[in-house]
Parts: sequence; structure tokens; C-alpha cells
Amino acid sequence: MIVFMLVSRIIIPFQHIHSPLSSAIHYIDFSPLASKPTETLGTLFRHLFVLARWHSPAVLVFDNLDKVCAAEVEHADSFRQRHITELFLMQYSSNERLAPSNFRGIMLLATAESQTSVHALLHTLHVFQDVASISPPGRAARKEVCSFHEYRCRVRLKGLE
Repeated sequence: MIVFMLVSRIIIPFQHIHSPLSSAIHYIDFSPLASKPTETLGTLFRHLFVLARWHSPAVLVFDNLDKVCAAEVEHADSFRQRHITELFLMQYSSNERLAPSNFRGIMLLATAESQTSVHALLHTLHVFQDVASISPPGRAARKEVCSFHEYRCRVRLKGLE
């Protein structure tokens, strides 16, 4: 699990700036979808997979995956979280797919608040090859990001004149 928010926010704008990047990038934020019915989420998982296969090579960026594939909590009923996680695994786990080449040309990046905030099945079934824990940016890094956004806004405004 990639545990940071800036990746998805930075990769997508560069798709339009740098022409050598020849893959389609599909970004989805799961935080507003956390309260959707499980059937809707299962359909969305399938749709995103088909969309990525159609636009292959493609990068799927799942932001806030821990909002829908949340960890099971001991004192609460976790049937819904487990069901949604199993729907996710049916689509994206290599153990569940019948043809291993189905995922060829597709890269999956996901963000979460922490490794413990996602369902344990995502760890045990090794859905993600690498896990990177990244500390939040310091004051200087935040200032650099803000100056980059300011520069992009100026460039856009110049283009409108």
C-alpha cells in the first residue's frame, strides 16, 4: 500500500505536461463512495478494471482505499467491510483471477492513512507488491508544492489572455 496523498495529486497533472508518459491514468477517490451499497462498489471495481484494460497501458490510482476496504474492528459488525474487500480481491488479487495475463499493462497505486487502516486480507493475499510509508512533507516541501501550484495557475492565466 502506498501511504501518501501527493502521488495521485502530482502524477495526474504531469500526464498532460510530459508527452513521453504514454499510459492512461485513471484516478478515483473512494472517500465519497464509502457509504455506497456493496453492489455499487463491486460494479465500480469491475468497471475500473475493464476501463484500465481497454486503455492499457494504464495506471489506476485508488485514493483513500482504506475508506471502502477498512480494517475489521473487534467491537463492531465488520461483515460489510469484509464483503467489499472480497469484491475488491475478486477483481484485483492474482489468486482470484483465472487468467494471470489479465493485469498485463495495468499498474495499481493505492493510498491509505496507514497500513493498519486497510483490511488484513489485502496484506495476507499480497495484492500490492510494494508498501511505502512516507512521512508528511515538512514546511519547506509544502512551500515548494504551493509555489508549483501558483506557477501553474500563472501559466494557465497567461494562456487565457
